[in-house]
Amino acid sequence: MNIGAIVVGVDGSERCRKALAWAMDEAVAQGRPLHVVNAWELCDEGERASRARSVALVENLLRQVCDGRDVVPEVVRHSVRGCASEVLSRRARGQSMLVLVEEGKVSASAPVVVAPAPRGPVD
Repeated sequence: MNIGAIVVGVDGSERCRKALAWAMDEAVAQGRPLHVVNAWELCDEGERASRARSVALVENLLRQVCDGRDVVPEVVRHSVRGCASEVLSRRARGQSMLVLVEEGKVSASAPVVVAPAPRGPVD
C-alpha cells in the first residue's frame, strides 16, 4: 500500500482552485499530506520575481481553499522552476496520487486523477 502524499498542480485558475479543494478533501479523507505544486517559468523581471510570484500564487490559493475548513491536511508547498509537465512528473514520483485540472502530457508513476470540472463557465 502506498502511503505517499497527494500531489496537485496549480496555476491560479478557477479550475485549479477547485482541483486544489478536491485534492485537499481527498488528503483529509485518506489521512495523507498534500503537496501543492506550481511550476514557473522565468519572466522578464528575473528569477527572484518569478519565484516570488509563484510562492504568492500558492499561498493565495491555499488561503482561499482553507478558509472556513475545520480540518486541513499537512500541506507542503512547492514552487519549482521548469516545465509544468516535467515538474509534476518528478514531484509525483513515489506519491499516492497526482491531481490535475485536465488531461495533459504528464508521465507519472502515481495514479493520475483529473479533478471534476466545475459546473458553469470556466475561466
